[in-house]
Amino acid sequence: MRVHHDSYHETFHLLILFLLIFTGFATFMHTAGSPERQLSVGITTAVAYALWGIIHHANDLNWKIVVEYAALASFGILMLWILLVVIA
Repeated sequence: MRVHHDSYHETFHLLILFLLIFTGFATFMHTAGSPERQLSVGITTAVAYALWGIIHHANDLNWKIVVEYAALASFGILMLWILLVVIA
């Protein structure tokens, strides 16, 4: 059963997501020239995104949602690793 959140709650969650992604991106750019640090920032941002998704869906959480957020975060980490370590 889908639980509908009020618009304030939804806006707050989306603001937190925006801040997570923006902070991750800004920190990633700040660490340009250091692939190890950039990878660490990417991993931290991906884990924060997955945790955000789990918290965001706390009222209607199921394994499919957890796997979806974990898979997307893992895919992002893999792509970043390929770009920063394998190709570079």
